[in-house]
Amino acid sequence: RRLRDRRADVAAAAMKALARLGNKDIIPVALASLSERSPEKGEAAVFVLSRIGDTQTADEVKLLLRTAEGTTRFRAARVLSALKAPEGDQIIRDEIMELPTLQVEAALVLARQSDVKAMRILRERLLRRYDEVESTLLLRARMAAALVAGGDRTAVPALQGLLRSDLSSVQKQVCRLVAELGSRSMVTIIQPSLESNDPEVAVAAAQAALASVNPDFRKRLVEWWQ
Repeated sequence: RRLRDRRADVAAAAMKALARLGNKDIIPVALASLSERSPEKGEAAVFVLSRIGDTQTADEVKLLLRTAEGTTRFRAARVLSALKAPEGDQIIRDEIMELPTLQVEAALVLARQSDVKAMRILRERLLRRYDEVESTLLLRARMAAALVAGGDRTAVPALQGLLRSDLSSVQKQVCRLVAELGSRSMVTIIQPSLESNDPEVAVAAAQAALASVNPDFRKRLVEWWQ
């Protein structure tokens, strides 16, 4: 019933829940949802297909690519990338990164794989002047984390600087990204946040510290956030 709910956030949550339960009957719904205008449902579809998809799913996504454009094409390519189909990364690299509106999002995917072009794009974006607004700071955190994941340790100071933001949402996001990176060497940058006056920031920092040294905990934590 929740899956048919008109509210996008409810339907998206139901789709993810069924995927976590391993219910493959949800795959046709997820395939159709790749073309949804709703970001919540579209991203939920990427999660579902990347998590429980198989070779047959990959073939169906490839069929969708024959007519897919823009965001739908990017979502489909991300699914193929997650399913280890080479077409996915190729489309993201050769097509999506050439679209100004999707270039950074595409670079965020490929930078984690140490793609040279993607990492260059993110480095250049981090060097630009920026406004101290939440959306911009959150994006900068994602870009820096993607670079670190790809092996570029010069982006660590950018994450460290964002932990000094006045916005708790930004501080918590950085802690989450550090947790996802799972690197013991990153624990040092979040140590001050463990003593934050904001209890939510302090908890996020504690989670990140534990996740950095405990792979099993990190896996459960990251899955809980998705």
